[in-house]
Amino acid sequence: MYIRHMPDYSSRPSSTPHIPMDALSEVLQDFRLSGVNYGRCELRHPWSIDFPQQQLLRFHFVGQGPCWIHTESQGWQE
Repeated sequence: MYIRHMPDYSSRPSSTPHIPMDALSEVLQDFRLSGVNYGRCELRHPWSIDFPQQQLLRFHFVGQGPCWIHTESQGWQE
């Protein structure tokens, strides 16, 4: 796993020309992110990742195979 820290681009000048974006990029630009961490894991069955509870927005993408998520409020969901 590697982590790459990206600079803060949340305060772009209003004169930035409009560049067509995909739907996810359009949603994420409204979050006014103060920093971004990118990570990538290539895992094999069986695998598990645990993140501590924090006031952070986390986005994960599973590219192949089944995935289950557990939250205190919803329990296990496939």
